[in-house]
Amino acid sequence: MIVIGHRGACQEALENTWESFNKCLDMGCHRIELDLRLSKDKQVFVLHNPTTKKVSDKNWQITKKKSSELLELVLINHETLPRLEDLLKILPKIELNLELKGLDTNLAVLVGEALKETPLQEKIIVSSFNRRQLQRFKDTCPDVQTALLWAKGPKLTKNPILTCKQLAIKICHPEFYALSPSLMQTIRSAGLRVYPWISLKDEKKHPEKIWEKLVALKVDGFCTNYPREMMNWLKARGELDPCSETTPYPQAGNPTA
Repeated sequence: MIVIGHRGACQEALENTWESFNKCLDMGCHRIELDLRLSKDKQVFVLHNPTTKKVSDKNWQITKKKSSELLELVLINHETLPRLEDLLKILPKIELNLELKGLDTNLAVLVGEALKETPLQEKIIVSSFNRRQLQRFKDTCPDVQTALLWAKGPKLTKNPILTCKQLAIKICHPEFYALSPSLMQTIRSAGLRVYPWISLKDEKKHPEKIWEKLVALKVDGFCTNYPREMMNWLKARGELDPCSETTPYPQAGNPTA
């Protein structure tokens, strides 16, 4: 099983920042999951929520701020908001899962255009809950892998396995609580790889019980809020997939190639 750092190492550092990503690199994590949003002038930044309130002392809505303003924003950990163009420089060192947030499909097109010129495309997965985002991305950049996200309950994506088939998607990201042996059988019969996800509040209650179920279900990997702990837990049981050696990436806001 591979370990995917949810927004980096979000319990050891501020989520979706260079500090958080660098901790994943330092521990030898297989993949980083992170979130992309558009600024007012259609530049791609790394941010989970629609506003900057969680990561700074400003409550700015990202779609109402130009990139020049966002690049001046100082985060809680004294960094600046990462941009997609800088983030792609870590590709030789770790895999990336880029989640497309929001409903503006210009995001899918702009990310697709950026990734078309990116080497090591096999190290990238682009994911979304939104079918239209995934379709626009695939139309723009068909060579990069895509993944469908879905949640359990009222937000459940309708017919997610059918959606994967219709869009020629080979990877699915179901919420942990949507998983069952029967669903896993359906997923495998459809030829899909599966990397579930879980919210922080749910994983922190009983993380090892969750990881035990994932091992029993034979998922391919897990998007965890505790990558270091999960890696150690899997390694002790001989369940951790090997990972290529990684080199820590420069800390904080101004990465170099």
